[in-house]
Amino acid sequence: MFGAVAGGAVFVAMPLMAVLRGMVMNHFVHHRGQLSVYMRMLEIPVPSIYGPSADEGNR
Repeated sequence: MFGAVAGGAVFVAMPLMAVLRGMVMNHFVHHRGQLSVYMRMLEIPVPSIYGPSADEGNR
């Protein structure tokens, strides 16, 4: 188990793989968001990531 401790009290306890998976997924989503912002700044249509994007015209 992986835990976060403050003042001797454990306030988060999770399996290590769950912690790593959460960190990796958060990092992945963060960079995917950055990529979509850069694409919009360069006026490149943003492809569908979680469903149709506003750039595809499927409203």
